[in-house]
Amino acid sequence: MSILNAFQIVRQKGTPTPAEEARKRAQAHITAAARAGARALDRNGRPVVPLAPRASSSLLIENAAQSKAAAHKRQALLKGSI
Repeated sequence: MSILNAFQIVRQKGTPTPAEEARKRAQAHITAAARAGARALDRNGRPVVPLAPRASSSLLIENAAQSKAAAHKRQALLKGSI
């Protein structure tokens, strides 16, 4: 029997075990708002913001009938009748 140096000594390997299974990625849930209209996408392809102009912004394009109704509503709110 010969004397083994550090490079010649080999430890026994442990029992081989299978690798952990890859986890399934969560699927993106598309909301009803996302299905409703066109949306801008971020760099990963996910819908982020709607492309339609915001209705709650200060500048709103409206026709004559809508403008008249909005003016009457503002006057009624100022008078306190609504």
